[in-house]
Amino acid sequence: MIGNLVFGVPLGISIVAVMIYLQIFGAPTLEAKLKVAAVVALIFIVDLGLAALLWPFVTPFESPLWKCWNCDVELIHRYALCPRCGAPPKPVPQVRAARVMACGSDESPARADSA
Repeated sequence: MIGNLVFGVPLGISIVAVMIYLQIFGAPTLEAKLKVAAVVALIFIVDLGLAALLWPFVTPFESPLWKCWNCDVELIHRYALCPRCGAPPKPVPQVRAARVMACGSDESPARADSA
């Protein structure tokens, strides 16, 4: 979120400033329109370059801590056995898909109530 503020707010302010300039002074010729397009492209390029260079420092990433599900010890590797109790890694829970029934079909609960 901090990275979005650091890079998004100046980009938005600069683009709004260019739009206000265009509303006040306009760009009647093709040459003036190309200059405005070049300024907007330059703003995007500078912001993208700064974001690429500074993003790791503005938004640091910390890997999540894995804990044993049996004895609550912090694990170094996600798939390794627990060094204290030897428990295997916790299995990934199965996700069940919901059954979708069209309203008014023979299996729909709404059909039974409306009869």
